[in-house]
Amino acid sequence: MNYNRPTPLSLVIADISVWTGLTFVIEPALDTSVQIFSARLLKKEEAYEAFIAALKVVGLRASQQSGESVVKILPLKSFPVLA
Repeated sequence: MNYNRPTPLSLVIADISVWTGLTFVIEPALDTSVQIFSARLLKKEEAYEAFIAALKVVGLRASQQSGESVVKILPLKSFPVLA
């Protein structure tokens, strides 16, 4: 998994969706660019972890209810901060 140039998040999500079988929902206004580099081929779980890390870098987070195959991409600020 290498996105060595700024890549629209929507394109990365499309790839991750194919690899994981998950459905993603994102507001178009949140579509930004990300870059992800890997020196080796990643397993599906590792690719998903790298994707989640990339979301955090750009101020976004994935929200998925237990047992559901739909993942919502939301701003980090929409999650309550626990003290």
